[in-house]
Amino acid sequence: MRYVGAFDQEAVGYFAEITRQSLQSRDKNETNKDFIQLCRKMLVEAKAGDPNTRVNRLGKLWTTKGKTLCHNLYSLICFM
Repeated sequence: MRYVGAFDQEAVGYFAEITRQSLQSRDKNETNKDFIQLCRKMLVEAKAGDPNTRVNRLGKLWTTKGKTLCHNLYSLICFM
C-alpha cells in the first residue's frame, strides 16, 4: 500500500522533533494558556494492558484518556 504525503518527510520530522522537545520541556501544571500547553496537559502514554488503551487496525496503540504524542503532533500540524 502506498501513502500520499502532503508534507515533505524531512520537514515533518524536523517539526516533530521541535514539538517533542517543546512538550517535554514544559510542566503539565504550568499556567501558560497557549496551544502547546493545552497539548501538554492532554498528553498521556498509551500503555499496553491498560484498560483505556486500544489498538488500531495498523497495530498502533492509542488511549481514551487523552492524546498520545503522535496525536498531539497531528493536532499541531493542523493548527499551523
